[in-house]
Formats: sequence, structure tokens, C-alpha cells
Amino acid sequence: MSMRINIENILKSHKSVFEDILRKLQAQSVFNAQRALERQDHQFDHILFDAINVTLQKLHQEENFISRLLYRSFGIGKKRNKRREQLIILGSELKSQWMHEQHYQQHIQQHQHSLEGSLKNLRRLRKALKDKITFITSSLLQDRCHHYMQQIDVKITEIIALQKALEKREIELKEILKIYEKQLKKIPRYHELQEETYLGMLGSKAASAA
Repeated sequence: MSMRINIENILKSHKSVFEDILRKLQAQSVFNAQRALERQDHQFDHILFDAINVTLQKLHQEENFISRLLYRSFGIGKKRNKRREQLIILGSELKSQWMHEQHYQQHIQQHQHSLEGSLKNLRRLRKALKDKITFITSSLLQDRCHHYMQQIDVKITEIIALQKALEKREIELKEILKIYEKQLKKIPRYHELQEETYLGMLGSKAASAA
């Protein structure tokens, strides 16, 4: 069945047919985008960020040059450092939050793609109605055609507004992710935080300095 025949059938059918088509073309993508945007503005876990900064500071103070000297000369400092264990836990939570923001960013991008598909379908339907109206002789069907085009225009405007909102949210998310990534870089890698790795590094340095 051609688009031209479909449009003619739509215009001659009950308005519920057109409303159903309009709903199927955009309702789900619009609903999903709106739900995604309803998420509250991001609030950084400042307690977590502060805890990481303080723990890193104390770890550096405890394992500074003097600590290494004591390790090399007297073997002091071989016992486990609780700061390292704390950083492993804190770093794991920070990475979990970072991944959560990444997933949210991916969802935003998916909603943008879905809305773009709906927008193309709506514009295609509107063009078909506009092309058809030239050949309509019935004033009733002409009025109906104009009304349907107006309804489509409302939906198109709504989708464009949602697209702009999603674009703004994605820009915000990029900045949020940069902050998380900067904080993550402050924390040594997991294997570097393992006590055995650290003590091994100290032992190697002590041997080379001897």
C-alpha cells in the first residue's frame, strides 16, 4: 500500500486512527526521554571526595621519605597500612559512581537517537499530508488534513525541545565525568595499593640504595 493511499485512508477514517498512528510514531521515545530528564540534578558525594583527599594526604605523610628510611634501616613500616585498605574501598565506590554516570550518559545518547527517528517519521507523515491536501476536493477532509498537520507540528516542537534538553544534559554529564576522572587519577591503581606490591617496591629501593 502506497503512502498516498494510506493518507487517503487515514483522512477518511475516524480520528482515532490518526491519533493511534501519531502515538506509535513518537509516544514511547518522548516518554523515555522525559523520564530520563526527570532525574534530579547531580549532587556530588562530597563526603566521598573529601574522604579520598584526606586519606591520600595522610597516606603520603605516613609513607614519605622518612618512612622509607625507617623501613630500609630498621624494617619499621612492614605492617599493613590501613590507609591503603581505605583507598581501595573508597576508590571502588568512586569508580562505581563514575560508571553510573557513564551509563546515564549512554542512556541519554540512546534517547537522542530514538527521538531523531521519531522526528523523521513525523516529518515524513506531515509531508505526505501536505502533498495530499492539493488533491483533496472535500472541505471536510481539507480541514481534517490541516488539523492533523497542526497536531504533528505540536509533537515536532515537543521533540525538538526534548532534544535540546538532552543535549544540555549530556554537556553537563561530560563535565561531571571529567571531575570523576580527575579524582580517580589521584588514586593509585589497585595493584599499586596492595601491601605486598608496596613493600616489594620499598624492598627493591632499599636493596638498590644499599
